[in-house]
Amino acid sequence: MGDGVCLDGTPKFSQDLFGAETIARIADRFALLLAHVVRDTATVVGDLPLTSAEERRRLLEIGESRGAAGTAPRLPCPCWTGSQPP
Repeated sequence: MGDGVCLDGTPKFSQDLFGAETIARIADRFALLLAHVVRDTATVVGDLPLTSAEERRRLLEIGESRGAAGTAPRLPCPCWTGSQPP
């Protein structure tokens, strides 16, 4: 950040559920998210990236190689509009 301020921590997780590599990837994604928030505090949360450009490119290649590009099913999303209960 340039001003000497930093965030430090140690992830705590169930080793029965997650491997160290998975937690490292989650921590990397969290760091990416924080870096973008700090860079532009006006960014809408939904516009923040969850993957690096390289990972996004790799994931798109995997999807395209499996014929999945543009074919994701639309899932119902029940939303409460205020006029009906959830």
